[in-house]
Amino acid sequence: MSVVAGGAAWIIGGTELAAAALWGGAMAIVPMLVFGIRLSVGGVDRTAKAALSLFYRGELVKLSLTLLMCAAAIAVFGTQFVATILTFAGCQVAYFIALAANW
Repeated sequence: MSVVAGGAAWIIGGTELAAAALWGGAMAIVPMLVFGIRLSVGGVDRTAKAALSLFYRGELVKLSLTLLMCAAAIAVFGTQFVATILTFAGCQVAYFIALAANW
């Protein structure tokens, strides 16, 4: 999704717009990847309380990283921020559709 949006943005508005769109995709992908890695580290020998605690801490890290990346996008891509947000939203929608379809 982010590569397609980045390519379309490059055709429409050039390199800066494409970079902003790709950053929007990274805002969706990187925090989710970090979350998944945090959950998978440590094996499955956890109590329910420890697993729930790990999940909540992972969500906090994911949300914090997303906000940090969003702030960086505002600072770096100021005028192209719309492309960043649209690509981020598109990646989130694609993720939820894939989740709903059991892909």
